[in-house]
Amino acid sequence: MKNPIIIPGFLHEIHGERSNWFDLALTHFIALATTLAILTLTDGFDFADWQRWTLIALTYDLAGGIIANFSYGTSDYYAQSNKRRLWFISLHFLQPLFMSILFPEFGMTIAIVSGYVIATSLVVNIIKDTSQQATVGSLLAVGGIVALQVFLPETNAILELLLTMFLLKLPLAFAVRWHHTNPKEVAKKQFA
Repeated sequence: MKNPIIIPGFLHEIHGERSNWFDLALTHFIALATTLAILTLTDGFDFADWQRWTLIALTYDLAGGIIANFSYGTSDYYAQSNKRRLWFISLHFLQPLFMSILFPEFGMTIAIVSGYVIATSLVVNIIKDTSQQATVGSLLAVGGIVALQVFLPETNAILELLLTMFLLKLPLAFAVRWHHTNPKEVAKKQFA
């Protein structure tokens, strides 16, 4: 990593131990832009202030988390310990809980999609070959997004976007050990 930035300990779970300005700026830019986009969709909703702030925090975490989980610093931090990886995945039972509080009428939809996300993240995490992780993680994330569109068409736009980000954040961006995927090694394995 060229010109690394040392990340304070309390932010390791978000950005890892080292990062760079590009990854940090991109992570927070996408998180902010997505949060603002979601807020424009809330005009027709009668959200109380606490609900709006919960939605802001949830959106920022999901959108920023996707980018952060693809970054070298975060990926490297979690690749160092499978226990740490499992702890991170288990913490993501909280996001569906907050979605259910915000959208109680879609509790079953949230439970089904979230169960799928957690289960597929654990499956991808178990796979040791990083080239296979990338393929399986991509397949499961895209499959989940397609299933969300086909089987759950009555979901509102805000929840649909939150669930789609959840599908990208865990089984694809997090569970795949991206920084361990060396393209030359993958090519050797696939075409040897």
